Amino acid sequence: MGRAQQQGAPTWEKAAADPARHYGARSAPERVERVISAILEPGSTVLLLGESGNGKSRLAEEAAYGLADRLGEPTAVTIMSPPPPETSGIATVFGFHFPQIFGAAETGGVDAAETGEGFEVRDPAALAARLVDVIVASAEGREPVIVAPAVDEYPPLSAYLLDALVRSRRARVIATARNLSRAADRITQGPRVQRIVVEPLSPAESGRYLAELLGGELIEESTLRRWHAATGGNAYALSVLALTLERRGRLQRSRGVIWADPGDDDVPEELAALVEEGCSEAELRTLEVLAQAEPLFETALLRELDAQSIASLLDRGMIVSRMRPTGEIALQSAHPLMAAALRVRMPPARRADISDALFRALDADRGTVDPTGRPQLLLRMVALGLDSGRALSLHWLWTAFEILSRGGDPRLILRIVLEIAAHPEADAGRAGIAALHAGRISRLLGDRVSLLRASALIRNVLSEAPPPGSAEAGPGALDDATSMTEPLWASLHLFLIEGALREHRAAAAFAELDRVEATLQQPIAVEMLRSARVLMLAYTGQLRAAAEHCPDPGITTELGIEWARSPARAVSALLLQQRGRIREGVLSAEQARALAALGERPRDDMAELQGICWFLAYWASGSTGAGRHILQEMEQRATADVHAEAHYTGLVEIGEVLFSLQEGRWRRTAQRAERVLARLRERDLYGAAPLAHAALALALAALGERDAAARAIRAAEIPMPGIAQAAGGHLRRLVLSARQWIRDPDTVEHAREAVEWAANEGLELSELRALHVWVTEDPRSAADHLPRVEELAAESDSPVAAALLTHVSRLVRQPEGPVWEGADVRVLAELGVWPPPPVAPELSAREREIALLVSLGYSNRAVAERFHLSPRTVEAHIAHAFTKLGVTSREELRLWFAREREGG
Repeated sequence: MGRAQQQGAPTWEKAAADPARHYGARSAPERVERVISAILEPGSTVLLLGESGNGKSRLAEEAAYGLADRLGEPTAVTIMSPPPPETSGIATVFGFHFPQIFGAAETGGVDAAETGEGFEVRDPAALAARLVDVIVASAEGREPVIVAPAVDEYPPLSAYLLDALVRSRRARVIATARNLSRAADRITQGPRVQRIVVEPLSPAESGRYLAELLGGELIEESTLRRWHAATGGNAYALSVLALTLERRGRLQRSRGVIWADPGDDDVPEELAALVEEGCSEAELRTLEVLAQAEPLFETALLRELDAQSIASLLDRGMIVSRMRPTGEIALQSAHPLMAAALRVRMPPARRADISDALFRALDADRGTVDPTGRPQLLLRMVALGLDSGRALSLHWLWTAFEILSRGGDPRLILRIVLEIAAHPEADAGRAGIAALHAGRISRLLGDRVSLLRASALIRNVLSEAPPPGSAEAGPGALDDATSMTEPLWASLHLFLIEGALREHRAAAAFAELDRVEATLQQPIAVEMLRSARVLMLAYTGQLRAAAEHCPDPGITTELGIEWARSPARAVSALLLQQRGRIREGVLSAEQARALAALGERPRDDMAELQGICWFLAYWASGSTGAGRHILQEMEQRATADVHAEAHYTGLVEIGEVLFSLQEGRWRRTAQRAERVLARLRERDLYGAAPLAHAALALALAALGERDAAARAIRAAEIPMPGIAQAAGGHLRRLVLSARQWIRDPDTVEHAREAVEWAANEGLELSELRALHVWVTEDPRSAADHLPRVEELAAESDSPVAAALLTHVSRLVRQPEGPVWEGADVRVLAELGVWPPPPVAPELSAREREIALLVSLGYSNRAVAERFHLSPRTVEAHIAHAFTKLGVTSREELRLWFAREREGG
């Protein structure tokens, strides 16, 4: 193996330590490998180009030290310091590291003299030749490798010496630069010189880097997505953000996973402080303007900026110019986090002053042009007007709302609709629509203050709008577009009714629903109330009643009616799958999802609910392939839109938890469930937390954490309105299995209660699942339950039902045989119905997962594919499990699992 040694050590350093220097080979191994490959040839040079803070210097160092291993011979690595400031008194960075080139007495030196202004070099060529000789001699027979950062900032003498070193081909050089300056470009003019553009870190690279930096196994997906978006993948900005959150106690850790809840991503004050210290007053003002309104591309706004400051900031890499898709050149901060830090540091009055000045500039520039005909200009002026506290016209606000209604920043939309709802010129119809949107968005964002304001605005609108059919309303008054439609009037009431249900005032909510429904006349409005009743019944656990109120399966030709039925269709799909009618449930979910996406205003508020119901249909049938496809579609939908509802609801994460559970990945299930529960504690829009608790309970039971599993069971059984109650069959099945796996002595009694509940609610597959737990806990009762099992299985088209029947039938035929052995158990496991894992505290979490699959007959390759591990890693885990359990073969492992289950 080769060995790299570092030559020299700088006595002056950068003003601040750079956390991005932690970025290394483990974070981005393919990048390091690419640089090493570029300098394998003797005398080769590579120039790394990229923005400041993206880890170029660390990448260069990693490659320099890694070269020795690739070559198989020792190297002498010299890490050069960045070029010193002109006032440092150092003529060239090379003289600092290799002072012998300036005429040491014992060698005679070269023709150079020191003046009061520094060094005066009379023969640069001789100096360059001496530098090359000194570098080679200092290496003492090893391969010299020079790492030269920031060569684009080299003064003429240093640039000349670097060029001479590169052309001599007697040393390998890894240089870094932010810009392709004359000095940087000059050294790349050669056959053995390569340029490599160092892009910002990808999300995957960012995750590895941050996990290494923070000492964890991985960064939670949504946290990583937010951090990557905030920093643009810049290594320095990522590290500052993560370390700041850790210092403030905002990071959470569990089972090797690190995350921060949404809203905890505080902007590091250090960035703003560094900017303020290193900028002139004019430059700081320019950065503040950009931070408040970036990207700036309008000519009128660019004129407001100081030209000299722009040139200086561009040269220093603090701002960048980008080509917009529409062709304009835009100016913006080099790093989103820096702009956010400046916004946080600015006093509100300063932000308002900047926005007002920019608004006035655009207003003067547009002349008599109506901005409502130019969406880009209108949205900019509305945003600036709101920021500056201006009173905007209703026409402008309503047009901006219509533009953003199909997708936009929910916080900006919320500000706009709150202004519309309270606008003195707004009629009842527009005020009602705006107030309704304000309520939905504030609920989505968890903005309690805005929610209270929106609710008050809704009540105010309803107090001024007469109910339909009343004498005050008059014939067709609610159909007047300038006042309010009957469906809108119903929607406003439904929003308040939903609020009462969320506050656990179910009786009051249903009473108000009855009162409102009795006043309605229009078919769409009536259907909206009926659909809401189905949803409310399901959310409160009244599943048989919800099924009785569901609309007919047939699709009408009226799009408006189907639009109104969206919530009921989602509930219908959820109920059908718990009955075991999987095909009907899948079809209902697919149709509801497709119909809700049609029309001028799609039911985006139903997209996540319909998506999770669609996923649960396949999950309940044990179809992992289809379930994975739906989850991927939901994730892609969220990834494509940074403002998608999926970022706020947690339903996609719930699906991932249940999917991991079905695959038998207990540790991953526990990791994900704990993270999503931490998120749902802040905001649980759909009442999904009990499902996450139930999944966590089962995973913890599988991992042998009995006490923690018992606590999760108790949390799952706390009733709260929402989708967990609508999916009550799934919820009770998970909790019942968790009780069985922790060896709860009352499992049979709980199974009997679950069977009775499912029978009363008319959920055949849920009843069958509960009966299966009963039978496996008390095999002697199998013969008594077999007729009912056969009856229930015949009612279902789920593969799970057939597999459960096969298992119970075998227990009847072999009453004294092992409960959890045989080909039928392997089939159940394939469908996500896992046998209870035995108590094995000596095994690690990963070893328990792998040993269970091996005991069921899975090959090493199949296990490796399931857990995304290498076959060699799986073999190592199996060997450890064999040693700890005292077995020597797969057959002995299978017998050990069977014996421990039966004895447990």
